[in-house]
Amino acid sequence: MKKYSMVGMVLVVLLLGVSTAVATVAATDTVTRTLPETVSPGDTATVSLTINFDDQTAVDRLVITETVPAGWEIVDASNNGILTRSGKISWVIIGMLGGTIPADGAVFTYNVTVPPDASGTYPFSGIYGTNTAGTNLNVLGDVNLTVCPVDTITRTLPETAFPGDTVTVSLAIDFGNQNTVHTFVLAETVPAGWEIVDASNSGILTRSGKISWVIIGTLGGTIPADGAVFTYNVTVPPDASGTYPFSGIYGTNTAGTNLNVLGDANLTIDTCDPPTLKTYTITNTTITPPQTTDIDVRFSEQVSATIKIEDTLGNLINRLYHSSG
Repeated sequence: MKKYSMVGMVLVVLLLGVSTAVATVAATDTVTRTLPETVSPGDTATVSLTINFDDQTAVDRLVITETVPAGWEIVDASNNGILTRSGKISWVIIGMLGGTIPADGAVFTYNVTVPPDASGTYPFSGIYGTNTAGTNLNVLGDVNLTVCPVDTITRTLPETAFPGDTVTVSLAIDFGNQNTVHTFVLAETVPAGWEIVDASNSGILTRSGKISWVIIGTLGGTIPADGAVFTYNVTVPPDASGTYPFSGIYGTNTAGTNLNVLGDANLTIDTCDPPTLKTYTITNTTITPPQTTDIDVRFSEQVSATIKIEDTLGNLINRLYHSSG
């Protein structure tokens, strides 16, 4: 009988040991950060912190502290977040002191301003703790945010043009941070049948109707200054009529590739008939000074005009009227 009693005692001790081990396992309370995919210099980005409790009813204390990249300004925060010092924000909620523990799945947010000269990838970090999960636990989820400078190219076209005209197309270049750009590619496509005459800044006619600029700093190319304007001239076919589309794409190492050129995209060709003479009346065809006469000249629309008196040899006697339109 003693032998069996000893075995029973050993089993009881083992079971108690297992029970004690299960009771000391920490709860799996988590805080997970979500960052935007990318931002641009000067943007205000929203950071989200999703809170999940193993057992929300057992939680009496919640502490979260977030650290943003150096030089980034925290604008505001939800749920009474406290700006503890530059670059850090905290939430401290204690139930026994009247604080309300958030619901399971609650999302805290804060807004942070990206510096105007930012470029590249920046780290976010944070720690949290609860009375059930422990302290100094790392916030999960996204940890890096990429800042992509906003590089843009904007096309300007004439308001109208006439068949046979040579028109100038302007492309204004604006960099988010010109100092970080070392690769620049721009390709323009003109309407079918239109002839590209020439281009500034060594633009290359790659094939009929297309012109490109490829500048690579590491190969000796000079990246244009911020605000630079590239131009090219294109001839309108003599039989053109209606509205014609222009298109273009560009890319930089900082902004990405296959970005659409902004600005004007259509050019309307004016095919209005030239103004016609509607009325031409001279009350007296023969006059002797100091006699006077009335001359009434009317056109179908406002035009440049000059009314003058010449002798039979074409010599100017007097200019009576001149208008630039």
